[in-house]
Amino acid sequence: MKRLFLSAMAIFLLPLPLGYGSIGLVIDDFDVGNSGAVPQSFSSVGTYPVFTSTDASIFGGVRKWQVDVTAHMFSDTEVYDGVVGLFGIANGVGQHGLVSIRWDGQDNDTMAGQFPNVDLTESGVNEAFHLDLDFADLPTVFGLTVSDSVSSIEVTRTLSGAVVSEYRFSEFAGIDFTDVQSIQLNVHGQQAYDVQIDSLTVGQAVPEPLSALIWAPLWAICLVRRVR
Repeated sequence: MKRLFLSAMAIFLLPLPLGYGSIGLVIDDFDVGNSGAVPQSFSSVGTYPVFTSTDASIFGGVRKWQVDVTAHMFSDTEVYDGVVGLFGIANGVGQHGLVSIRWDGQDNDTMAGQFPNVDLTESGVNEAFHLDLDFADLPTVFGLTVSDSVSSIEVTRTLSGAVVSEYRFSEFAGIDFTDVQSIQLNVHGQQAYDVQIDSLTVGQAVPEPLSALIWAPLWAICLVRRVR
């Protein structure tokens, strides 16, 4: 009986299968410079579309960004390169701005364009986006918009501090992830906020903790029955 109990506990304590939460595709690790495009500051209400230089290490070859200043007092909205591998966005006091970063292919036409029918699932291997946030000093809304040839869906997370946040493909109801046309990260910033983004990747989803707790005892029961 003791042996059966130890066997059951061993199964319960087994590590999760390797590969869960692993990276399949790097959309952007923000190691690519911007050829003098940033830092840039915007202090007037308005929309400012900008795109960065092309580089093979960015998914689709080019990272585009757009600043939409919706409220201005006496400061500015700034987009900048932090240390190597970080992309920073900051709003001053009284400043409200939406910064959008878009990946849609090598077309150099600001925020328009599309991928040539990209399969982000890689034949079913990938299940989720992972946004690696290096820092956010205030709770900030990070919206991820995915578009296929028919529709666009945005899923949002309110994040702060340093965290890796997961956006599961299943949350983008109706999007065909075998025919993705564009990906866009929208940072909804209020006044006096400062964020730094480390990377956006695609890979396997992290298992739900509750699911693991439910299944482990069932595996143990099955083993006991089998031994009997």
